Amino acid sequence: MERASAESANLSMIFRKYKLSVREQEIVRLLLAGGSNKEIAHRLRLSENTIKGYMKLLMRKLGVNNRAGIIAALLVEK
Repeated sequence: MERASAESANLSMIFRKYKLSVREQEIVRLLLAGGSNKEIAHRLRLSENTIKGYMKLLMRKLGVNNRAGIIAALLVEK
């Protein structure tokens, strides 16, 4: 339980650092859980194209070029 709380606190700090919106935070959490764009879209009741747009925005904010880069950037920050 402590580990989950610590990881959540670390993610919260990262979210603040990069000024991620609540929706972007939801998408990042689902991405870190292994969700595909299609799965994330279904879970959040959004279109897959909307998720693709959010992924592009996240890449720009984190300074990376792909989904793996988003994950790597967040894991390095932890």
